[in-house]
Amino acid sequence: LIQDHVVSGLLMTLRGRLFPWSDYQQLLFAAIPNYTGYFKLLPPCIMKPQRLWSGKQVISTLLLNIVPEDQDRLNLVSKAKINPKEWSRKCKEKKRSQYKDD
Repeated sequence: LIQDHVVSGLLMTLRGRLFPWSDYQQLLFAAIPNYTGYFKLLPPCIMKPQRLWSGKQVISTLLLNIVPEDQDRLNLVSKAKINPKEWSRKCKEKKRSQYKDD
């Protein structure tokens, strides 16, 4: 069952996987069925000839709406076994890499 969810998430977020407005909305309502209030929506990644949302935007919209207003958005602070120099030139002197969703 867990494997099915992982595979579904992977297939939904593949590059080139785009959803029209109706599918975007349907996925949101199916994922959070008891949500009351207005959804915070992201703008479409493609505007013309048809408005389309990517699978990554669907996931981002879900995460944006499940975090309560009074709490911080999702962030990740982590240590890695990989030397920071390998990630980028900006991290040469840092021993700890930090990734934040601002």
